[in-house]
Amino acid sequence: MSAVFIITLIFLAAVAYTLYRKQQELNSYRGDNELGPVRPRSLFEDSPESVARLRPLPEELSRVEGERRGQMLARATDGDYTVLVEAHRANDATLYGALLGETMNWATRSENNLGELASFIATDKELRSNVALSDAYIELWKISPDLTTTARMLHLAALADDADAFGRAVDAAVTASRDGRLPQVSTADLRALIESEFWVMTTDARVTGAGFVLKQRLATLREELAP
Repeated sequence: MSAVFIITLIFLAAVAYTLYRKQQELNSYRGDNELGPVRPRSLFEDSPESVARLRPLPEELSRVEGERRGQMLARATDGDYTVLVEAHRANDATLYGALLGETMNWATRSENNLGELASFIATDKELRSNVALSDAYIELWKISPDLTTTARMLHLAALADDADAFGRAVDAAVTASRDGRLPQVSTADLRALIESEFWVMTTDARVTGAGFVLKQRLATLREELAP
């Protein structure tokens, strides 16, 4: 066997071994970097229906809302009248009315409670009153009327958005003035105060039949309050 032939066999064997080693390294690299099994993906996985399933169900939202309202009503029953601000900010008139009713139950337990609630609502720039609070405060005001409480009494009546309730407040103030029980308030100032509070009522309250009668009554105040 010639030397050239032997050298050729050795060269071919070396080439084959080199190719074998390269193939082994390539297979090893692929195995190390190969991703795991891919999770099957639905064509409708991101559909509105699947996304909606991730949101709270209406029943769940209703339960949470019911619990929130229950907690707020419990606070109002205990005299926490700050819940009125929360209901007003939520623009929930129904809840606000219910909370004010519960707060009134607490307020009527004592004169101090009623005075606190009346002051809180009257000094706020956004909260409204109701007929029950207006009438209750008129009775409290009659015990010892003065300039501050007279202004508050008329303001609470106007905030009740009820022409009849405001008319009762006007009658009480005019009667007290005639009887000399409001020496701190001149008849001119009282008339101006009543007329300004009339416009605090909502338009809906002013344009009712009772509102029209009340407006006519206010037009005669100058004669009623004449010395």
